[in-house]
Amino acid sequence: MVIPTVVLLSLSTYFGTRIGLLTSYDSLQKQTENNAINAIHLVDNGYAMLEKSIEHQLENAFIPFMQAYEDANRDPAKIDLHVLQKQFSKDLGAEVDLYIISSEWIIEYTTFDLDLGLDFKPIVPERFIKRLENMLASSGFYPEEMGLETQTSRIRKYSYMSTPDHAYLFELGVVFDQFNQFVGRLNLIQIMDDLKALNPSLDNVRIFEGFQGRVYGGSEEEISESLQAFIKDVIDNRTEVHDIYQDDKLIRYMYIDRGYEKTDPNAVISEPRVLELTYNTDSIDTALTRLLITSVAISIVAIILTVIVTYVISDRIAMPILKIIDGVKQIEDGNLDYRLAVQSENELKFLEVGINDMAGQIEERNRQLEELVDTLEMRVAYRTEELSNANEEISVLNERLQEENIRLEAEVDVARKLQVMLLPTEDELKQIQGLDIAGFMEPADEVGGDYYDVLQHNRHVKIGIGDVTGHGLDSGVISMMTQMGVRTLFNQGESDPKRFLSVLNQTIYDNIQRIKSDKNLTLMLMDYTSQGDIRLSGQHEDVIVVRRDGTIKLIDTFDLGMPIGLDEKSAKYFKATSLKLEAGDGIVLYTDGITEAHNMDKELYGLERLCDVIGQNWSQSAEGVKDTVIADVRAWLGKQKPLDDITLLVLKQKTTTHQA
Repeated sequence: MVIPTVVLLSLSTYFGTRIGLLTSYDSLQKQTENNAINAIHLVDNGYAMLEKSIEHQLENAFIPFMQAYEDANRDPAKIDLHVLQKQFSKDLGAEVDLYIISSEWIIEYTTFDLDLGLDFKPIVPERFIKRLENMLASSGFYPEEMGLETQTSRIRKYSYMSTPDHAYLFELGVVFDQFNQFVGRLNLIQIMDDLKALNPSLDNVRIFEGFQGRVYGGSEEEISESLQAFIKDVIDNRTEVHDIYQDDKLIRYMYIDRGYEKTDPNAVISEPRVLELTYNTDSIDTALTRLLITSVAISIVAIILTVIVTYVISDRIAMPILKIIDGVKQIEDGNLDYRLAVQSENELKFLEVGINDMAGQIEERNRQLEELVDTLEMRVAYRTEELSNANEEISVLNERLQEENIRLEAEVDVARKLQVMLLPTEDELKQIQGLDIAGFMEPADEVGGDYYDVLQHNRHVKIGIGDVTGHGLDSGVISMMTQMGVRTLFNQGESDPKRFLSVLNQTIYDNIQRIKSDKNLTLMLMDYTSQGDIRLSGQHEDVIVVRRDGTIKLIDTFDLGMPIGLDEKSAKYFKATSLKLEAGDGIVLYTDGITEAHNMDKELYGLERLCDVIGQNWSQSAEGVKDTVIADVRAWLGKQKPLDDITLLVLKQKTTTHQA
């Protein structure tokens, strides 16, 4: 009975300890994977906050870039990019490179010589080429996702804007070293190294980005074609977990979803990631093997000692044997502290010593295994506490973001009320002699700062329309300041368009500097007489001139001025042009909230469609034309909410009066 008892005891101890080791190993492995995924999401959230803080600066940086293009008569070869580079680097406090990309997607001019002549088509995904095509055909600012250079750990961000003639795509590449201290806490490579330090069985961690081939935690040259194909397959199939066993290593691939939509060519490309964790199974295998060998050795020793005792049994050693049997039962019951004490000078003494040594070895091995389990449990508890602290930090950040959203919602509500209060009433519009006028303005959820007004004083009529950059309360305030400035100058009898805009620009510029805002606005003013004489001044969207038969002519206002509030020395740029309206002729004014409205397929409404709708319905009254256009825009939007204010002003000449 002794031999089976010792064997069963060894097996029980072995399997119990083995289960504990494997359970602790699996728990630490799961904890490591959860920490890695949470770290990636936390880094993404951190970069998103950084991007919001700098995108306004980048958008404004394109204004002098575009002005240089106009000053060079739209010939990029005449632009001194290195002078602009020094100006931008000083203004942004960052390292800046400038690129001019042709419609063939080749970098024709740049301050970064290594990229001169670079052809995008063979090196970037087709989806990115489609995004470039949309940027070139559109008007607006297109920022790309901020990224961390794997070799230098520097933040780099690219942004794009099309030239007014849509012949070239301008690009700015900016390195923001001032965020290095913050990035140190968002460094994926460092975070992954920390994970390896906390899990002894974790040999390596790498992160693959889906489309650019970027690797965090290793060199891109180390990636074979077969591994690239495998990573692509994981991304395409959204495989959550895929395990590969190689020799004494477990390589686990986990898909990290970052909200990438494959069918959206206009969205900023947030590439999916694949997390690669390489575990070394040798340590756990070694511990289990050592445990097995120890258990087998102890069992063999016990069996040998028992066989020896069996051969020397005699009546004179019956009592010592009974004591030995009793001692073995004590050990079998788990009392490993028990030690045999046999009064004998023969071979039984050796058996006593052997069994006591065996019990001591089992007890010591159990103690070592318990210490190992306790160590693993402490590591798991430590990582759990760290994750809890990280979750608390994320919760605090979420609360701050919620408070900021509440504040912004209040600002938007105030700005929306300011815009509506400043609009001319229907009675005011009906008092304008010679014109049939219909106006419409609907603020977006974030209020885009649109402005229009129709003023009459001493038989003179002045009509204005504008659009403040950006959204929020300060946009509404600037719109209100503009309305007050225009009305004041008009009531004081200022009739010279250049002087009118110069004084208004200086006033708005001074106020913008006082409130420490970086915004400005496009503004076009129209002087009208009841005889149909029109004088246009200021820079805004193209003016749509509609003749009685519905034919349309566009007037480009780009050369009639500069954005108001952008530069206090803009007086030399303000100009005016004149035209004549006959009975039935008219003018349609609008903001880019109409032409840049997106449908469900991310297609722009566009100026061409707007002109078609106006021309086909020009026989209606101004109110009818306005209602038809707005209904068509709403149908185009579908279930989409407008991203910008929608403003439309329809002016139609009633009769032409000739004075004697």
